[in-house]
This record gives sequence, structure tokens and C-alpha cells, in this order.
Amino acid sequence: MNYGPNEQICKAFRDIVPSRINRGAGCSEISDLAVSESNQVIVGYRLERRFEVGVCLFNVTNDGKEWSCVKQLLLNDCWHNESSYTPRIDWSERLENFLLVEYITGHLIMIDTEGQVVGECRFMHSSNRQESALNLSISDNGLLCVRYQSSITIHKLK
Repeated sequence: MNYGPNEQICKAFRDIVPSRINRGAGCSEISDLAVSESNQVIVGYRLERRFEVGVCLFNVTNDGKEWSCVKQLLLNDCWHNESSYTPRIDWSERLENFLLVEYITGHLIMIDTEGQVVGECRFMHSSNRQESALNLSISDNGLLCVRYQSSITIHKLK
């Protein structure tokens, strides 16, 4: 998408998410998003009425005007009224995958550009097994930085 000082495109959740997902959802919110180098956007969302947490992967075309849903992934057992910031997502150019961390269950999930889960593991703090990852960031040189409630860890991706 082209960036300029003036807003180019503004999309609401109901504008981009297919009606089959948004139907009967009630209050909905976007928890996080990430953008790949190949014009894809993955959006983490929460639907209050259905107690649903998930992500949708979109192909974005026509300078951001058209969003087509490639895949929806529901995250089971992730609803918590107090945790609107989960799931957290980032794009790894090195791995060519989206990395998603879900705070309630403590899972790290890798999703490819086709929307397929290509890896999943439990991602808890090594010295305090009660803490799940709250946020993550990935650098171009292969560093994965993870924020927990009481600390930050850095991992080297191979």
C-alpha cells in the first residue's frame, strides 16, 4: 500500500471480514495485524458475542482497496474477557511465514502465505512456566524478541 501524509484507505472490521465470519458476531475488535512483503495482511480478531478468537489471512490488491480472504483460522479455548490484546502477530521475511502467539494457551503458531499452519509449539517462559508470551517482534536478521509479563527474551531463528 502506498503511504502518504493523507489517509489512503480506511477499512472497518466489517468491511474486510467475510459476512459468514462476521454474521451474528456482535461487538468485534481487531487484536493485531501483520503485513507481508507479498501484499498479504493477517488480522487477529475477537468476536464478543460468540466468544471467538481467530485470524484471517487476506490478499490485498488494487492499492489496498480490495481484500480477499484466503483463510480463517479459529483459535480454540482462547476467549478471556480481560485479554483483548491476544493473539499477537508478526511477519518473518526470513521464514516467509506469519508468527502468531496466543497468550491464553501459550502457543506459537507459524502460518504460511497459503494460510496453512506449518508449525506449532507451546511457548512459555523457560524459568516461569506460568507466563505465556504477551507480544513478539521479529527482525530481518533472524532475532525473535518475546515479551512476557516480567521479562523479555531474545531467540535466534535458524
